[in-house]
Amino acid sequence: MSEKKALQLAKEKEIEFKRKIVLYKYNPNLVLFQDLWENYLNFYTSKTLKNSTLYGAITMTEAHILPFFGARKLNTITTLMVSEFLDDFSKKTYTDGTYSLAYMKSVRSRTHAIFEYGVKIGWLDRNLCKGAYVPKNHNVEDKKIYALDEIKEIYSCFNVEGIYTDILLFQLYTGLRISETLALT
Repeated sequence: MSEKKALQLAKEKEIEFKRKIVLYKYNPNLVLFQDLWENYLNFYTSKTLKNSTLYGAITMTEAHILPFFGARKLNTITTLMVSEFLDDFSKKTYTDGTYSLAYMKSVRSRTHAIFEYGVKIGWLDRNLCKGAYVPKNHNVEDKKIYALDEIKEIYSCFNVEGIYTDILLFQLYTGLRISETLALT
């Protein structure tokens, strides 16, 4: 979705939301998460976020958050449902693998921001993301830890003696990364 299309979509949603707000003004039990998202999008994010951030927020919300929460009434959503959503999301995969922990935290952060906006405008009593957790990625591989014999075998493969082989041996023994090793100098 292009930036121009995102702005056009935001304007269309704003018009639709203004039409709907009259219906929900006196009966907050009818407000859906989708309506909260549209209000958040039209009256908060479009005025406070840069276009690139707005585009990312729209893409993330429409791809991941709305399919789970969109059709639910706000008064039926619980913190347990938010935790369930985050747990289900942590198990999702895409073409290149699973989503990173950082991306999962971004999804939680966006969900938290939407619920926080709901609290600010008086549609919710509290933020339903408070108390929800971001599970660790279920498909993380364990890091390889080399035994002393394996380190000696790797070192024996070095053909040249010198400072660079000493640095590599130091890194193998300590587990330091290149940037951490360079910071020692």
